[in-house]
Amino acid sequence: MSICFAKLRSAMLRSVVGLTVSLATASVSAQPREEQPRDAWPEPEPATVRGEPKAVEPPPKDAPAPGEPRLDANRAIGDDPDAKGDQFAGTPDWVKLGGYLNAGFGFTYVPQALPRDEIGYGFFGQAGVVVEARPYEMWRGKLNIIFDARALEVLADVDYVDNDADGTLDRLLLQKRQIPGHIIQDAWVAFEPTDWFYVRAGGMRIPFTLQQQSANTNTLFPNRSRPNEQFLSGADFGALAGVNAFDGILLASVGAFQGSSLGLNVGEGNSPNNVTGRGVVFSGRVDVNPFGDFPFGAGGPVQRDFRLGVGFGALVRPLTLFDVNTGTEPRSVLDFRMAASLRMSVAGLYVALEYFRRQQSDSFSFRPEVADGAYAQAGFFFPIARSVGLEPIARIGFVSEDQTFDPRLTGYLSGGINLYPVTDKGKGDGVRFTLQYIGQRRFTEVEEAHGARAAIRFKY
Repeated sequence: MSICFAKLRSAMLRSVVGLTVSLATASVSAQPREEQPRDAWPEPEPATVRGEPKAVEPPPKDAPAPGEPRLDANRAIGDDPDAKGDQFAGTPDWVKLGGYLNAGFGFTYVPQALPRDEIGYGFFGQAGVVVEARPYEMWRGKLNIIFDARALEVLADVDYVDNDADGTLDRLLLQKRQIPGHIIQDAWVAFEPTDWFYVRAGGMRIPFTLQQQSANTNTLFPNRSRPNEQFLSGADFGALAGVNAFDGILLASVGAFQGSSLGLNVGEGNSPNNVTGRGVVFSGRVDVNPFGDFPFGAGGPVQRDFRLGVGFGALVRPLTLFDVNTGTEPRSVLDFRMAASLRMSVAGLYVALEYFRRQQSDSFSFRPEVADGAYAQAGFFFPIARSVGLEPIARIGFVSEDQTFDPRLTGYLSGGINLYPVTDKGKGDGVRFTLQYIGQRRFTEVEEAHGARAAIRFKY
């Protein structure tokens, strides 16, 4: 009996011990596991192809970060693309903020001038703020405001001069003063339903000439050529419809504008005095680039493939003149202007030629007012160090005014060098120093002027 009781007690003891161990094991398994830090996680095994480890190549040094736009190798930094070729193309929502600073010193010498006006010098400065946005699909806008130390010229005083004291006015001395201000260069909204067609309205440069289509920060020289500025200068207000077809091979536009940038003085020349004019300017421009997209920016440290561009532009302004006081006596004036351009770029060399012509006829005189002009410019960029480049530049041009009555011929000559101190940071033309000679000769009056300019341009 005692033996049976001992066996029973031993079996019960083994059962209790086994149950205790099972409960303890279950309790430990039920405890939450502490997550290891991410850095401690084991690296995944490399992918294998046919039993060999797959090598992962690092991205190239000039590759953009994820989400950043990739720049076209044939487009200069800062180019102002229209609808196609934009570095943000395909992105539905973006905002770009940029700007630029221009500063420098100029010196002029006019041998035939009065002693007071023989030598002139001064500093100049300009700043621009550019905002572009595409907050909605198919809609884009741009605002470009220029702040200039010499934006406006006002009449400060008038002196009456009587040289012989006979009581008769011999001449007037007008004292003018330049004051700082701001200029609206671009303020437009564009509707872009496709990647090859757009409609734009607001303030903009009329795309009449080659240089008018180039952004302020992408010109070969610090300023546009004088012949170009004689036939069209500054921005205007109006509307424009354009196409960019076959990946930039064909560019075309038509528009209507107010005409304030034409510089037509209706109170002078063939037009009677004390009149006011009314009329809309109609514009048209076609550019053909048979070897591919050719941005309008000139020169700089962008090694382009071979490009060739041919362009033609026209402006027509039917104008009606009215008497200022009565608002009657309407008279008609027709102002027609045309421009033709040829340009080429390859391996750092940039060459451009452009011709202009203007003919203004009216209903009250027997002669038209005719003027023409042209310029040619070239630049060749080459690196001299890892991050430094030089670009010799040259430009020559002329303007012949009022050829039918009082012809005046003026020639222009300019040359110098551009220095780019940073060419390996993705924006090689962001900083540019320019040292430039400026020459002008009036062949009709046999007068000439010489000058020099040192300037720096910084854009971001």
